[in-house]
Amino acid sequence: MKTLNILLLEDSILDAELIEEYLIEGGIKCYLKRVETRLDFIEAIEKDSFDLILADYSLPSFDGISALAIAQARCSDVPFIFVSATLGEELAVETLKNGATDYVVKERLGRLVPAVKRALREAQERRDRLLAEAARQESEERFEIMADTAPVMIWMSDTDKLCDYFNKPWLEFTGRTLAEEIGNGWAQGVHPDDVERCLDTYTTAFDARLDFKIEYRLKRFDGEYRWLLDTAIPRFNADGTFVGYIGSCIDISDRIQAEYERANALAATQATANALAASEARYRAIGESIPFGVWICNPNGSINYLSDSFLELIGMTLEECQKSGLSGKLPPADVDRTCSEWRECINSGSVWDCEHKFLGIDGNYHTILSRGVPVRDSSGAIANWVGINLDITERKQTEAALQKASQEIVNILESIGDGFASFDGEWRYTYINRKGEEILGKQRSQILGKIVWEVFPELKDTPYYEQILQAKAENLNFEYEHLFPPLDNRWFALRWHPTPEGMCVYFQDITERKLTEAALRATEEKLKSFVAAASIGIVFADIYGSITDANAEFLRIVGYSREHLRRGELRWTEITPPEYLPLDEQSIKEGKKTGVSPPYEKEYIRSDGSRVPVLIGFILVGEQREESVAFILDLTERKQLEAALHQRAEELLQANRLKDEFLATLSHELRTPLNAMLGWTQLLRSRKFDEEKTARALETIDRNTKSLAALIEDLLDVSRIITGKLRLNLRLVDLVSVVEAAIETVIPAAQAKSIQIIPLLDERIERISGDSSRLQQVIWNLLSNAIKFTPNGGCVTIAIHRVGSELEGNFCAEIEVTDTGQGINPEFLPHVFDRFSQADSTTTRSYSGLGLGLAIVRHLVELHGGTVKADSQGSGKGSAFTVRLPLPERKKIEGVGVETASLPLPIPPQSSTDAPLQGLRVLVVDDEVDSREFVRTVLEGSGAEVTTSASAQEALEAIKILKPDVMLSDIGMPVEDGYALIRQVRALSDIADIPAAALTAYARSEDRARSLREGFQIHLPKPLDSNELVAVVVSLAGRLKSK
Repeated sequence: MKTLNILLLEDSILDAELIEEYLIEGGIKCYLKRVETRLDFIEAIEKDSFDLILADYSLPSFDGISALAIAQARCSDVPFIFVSATLGEELAVETLKNGATDYVVKERLGRLVPAVKRALREAQERRDRLLAEAARQESEERFEIMADTAPVMIWMSDTDKLCDYFNKPWLEFTGRTLAEEIGNGWAQGVHPDDVERCLDTYTTAFDARLDFKIEYRLKRFDGEYRWLLDTAIPRFNADGTFVGYIGSCIDISDRIQAEYERANALAATQATANALAASEARYRAIGESIPFGVWICNPNGSINYLSDSFLELIGMTLEECQKSGLSGKLPPADVDRTCSEWRECINSGSVWDCEHKFLGIDGNYHTILSRGVPVRDSSGAIANWVGINLDITERKQTEAALQKASQEIVNILESIGDGFASFDGEWRYTYINRKGEEILGKQRSQILGKIVWEVFPELKDTPYYEQILQAKAENLNFEYEHLFPPLDNRWFALRWHPTPEGMCVYFQDITERKLTEAALRATEEKLKSFVAAASIGIVFADIYGSITDANAEFLRIVGYSREHLRRGELRWTEITPPEYLPLDEQSIKEGKKTGVSPPYEKEYIRSDGSRVPVLIGFILVGEQREESVAFILDLTERKQLEAALHQRAEELLQANRLKDEFLATLSHELRTPLNAMLGWTQLLRSRKFDEEKTARALETIDRNTKSLAALIEDLLDVSRIITGKLRLNLRLVDLVSVVEAAIETVIPAAQAKSIQIIPLLDERIERISGDSSRLQQVIWNLLSNAIKFTPNGGCVTIAIHRVGSELEGNFCAEIEVTDTGQGINPEFLPHVFDRFSQADSTTTRSYSGLGLGLAIVRHLVELHGGTVKADSQGSGKGSAFTVRLPLPERKKIEGVGVETASLPLPIPPQSSTDAPLQGLRVLVVDDEVDSREFVRTVLEGSGAEVTTSASAQEALEAIKILKPDVMLSDIGMPVEDGYALIRQVRALSDIADIPAAALTAYARSEDRARSLREGFQIHLPKPLDSNELVAVVVSLAGRLKSK
């Protein structure tokens, strides 16, 4: 029995000695460590490991229950026995409930030794169970790995006949999940003609505990039924208890197909023979093609089959191996051991698992990993042995090479000029080289196994202590230079690197270098005046990262102060991004050869975290060429110019890409409804359907016709927008009614997705001048988009209210549509109103459309003098679209004496009479002769008396004389434009209220807004429609008469 390390919590020395005597007399060899206080108890547990804890229950400053709690928290696997004179039965039961292993009263110490032995035995049994469980789990993991990598489909069932395991190849074949296959789920994929036969065979064999083979068809992931050969055997555990079945399946569809085709040409018996021969050849080919040797032996161990790959390796034929065996190929020293182990496996029927050497045909011994299993027949007798031989010579050679390389690394570390030490995860020294011993002045025996902070406690007082710990925690390299007074006030350069085991450090005594640097500083002071006045950055540094001095320009470039430089906090290696450090190292190597580094570009990390591009060149000075003078030029402005040029090029490429994507999307969006329409049309022509299917076909054609019409209308709207021909049919519009009509249109789509539409409508909103159908198109488009991109069960809110300033008198109607949908990516938000722009334009996108709707919305809103914007907090956070439309100005209305003077007059339908303008006097003002004559001809043809003027001045004179009923004026005219004309007209008291319309080629939304603001009642963009022109004049004249 080994010597036990026992922790004794006992304040009585006499009792402690008595307990130790009882243990020794009882045959327990032990080392007894006695403690009395809580702190001593905790320190002992944390510093050492114990096999057993014995504790008194009552101590002057500590109690046993507290000790038990501490032990369970820190070393719960160590047995804990109370040994006390004050432990009654109730207290003893309480201690056992709290986790104590046992208790012994001091008056009956004879029970101590049996209690200790029992506690140690039970603790060992617990550890054994844990190890066994870990081994079982490891075995299961190995089986799963082997099963998932095997080239066959494997399944297992439990004693209830239900399958509880399928390997990865099975699941990949069926395209189903494990949850879908377990139980009898696998039978869903079996061909309907094979299900009953398959289940009957399985059930019969299961009840009799017999092996079975069966061929059946199983549906593959692509829907094709494939023939499988399923071979299964019962499973038994170590004590012979039946635990279920295990089976393997291979795809034999090719074989079945071949047999079927041959059966049409040959007799049944010949076909069977040929199929068997083909199968044997195929399996032999498989055995020869796999990357390891396959062998089969008879039950007595004699060789039945060896694959060609193994025979080629040893240079023998199968007949030679069967005649003389393989012992002649083994090293002489291994023959007896290997043969004995093989005979033992044959006699016991256990798995053969051996690693040995075989003499190859090349004259070298090859390390072979051999594994074999007995294959039993239905009676349980061994029918044969099947196994593999895997050549692992290269792996063994690799292991030897790694071991050699490890020794070479040690040799290198022992020969380098730097000190080197490595530490484990607890900062204990695990290695130090000879140079390290020399630098530190300590022998390896003095420090190996000890914690570095204990050997050199002064390290904790350095400013780098926390950074070293952080470097280890974050797996980072860290280097610095430090003056260490305890070692003769010497300077050291230290480079810390994380390792899988902990950390390692290279260190150098750089005291002489530091003294040299101090001497050089005096000389460098002479250069400061020149450096300070330079317009480029100048830096004095070493090749290891330290910056000894720099001028103001360099500090400006990197954004640091001179105070940072003085404190040694500015190192060029730390302000250089990691990706540029190799470039610096390469330039330093070149500079060491010639003394000068050619200029190159890199970046520095500024103090605020931003990066600044620079052009740097340097010279290396000193005998070792480790000091440098670097010249740095700020390239920020040049890079910004390059970036601007690059961005412009990217924008051009993006525009071209958007065009291509739009054409592809347009083709898809046109062909999709056409496909359904053409398909159903052909079916209706070629065959007869019942009424229900005919109605469904017609409904499909109708729906896709409307979809196609809407698509074409969007394209036409965009064409009108681009060419400036999109015109509005202006009326006094009730916005609330427009919104309600749009809501009614989208309700079916919302109900289909269980989306709630919440209207928040201010009924007091004034009427505005607008095209009700176009405004409804705007609202419908926004609502449709909100419903499209909102998931089932979501919510869409539409609100309309009045906003603006009473003081300034500029009020707007604000319409806001918000949803709880997928939101808009911040990168796409600025482009959401661009034509042909879509957040997802791939062929796998979730939503259809051309990306035109929101572009049309923006244009229609702007034509009404309004604005539209989109907001979103990002993907998955919903979106909000806000439309603002100007409301009429009260002052304008009062100024012209008309209730809605700032609004365009409603345009009534064309009169049915041939001369709807009979008796009306109309003044037409336009500097273009053709335009004047066109308008004159149209109006006179409808009965109007038309007077034309070519300029604003002529028009004013004509108005004073003629007093026309209606004035139509161009805007863009020489000398004075139409705006100047209408201002002068409104200023004349006797004709200030003459109805007027602006006929102009300026068709932007801002042009319309200005026309209404200046005093025109209607803004009619060119080119003009004759019917629309007559209707406008009728409307204006009618408004005049209704005043």
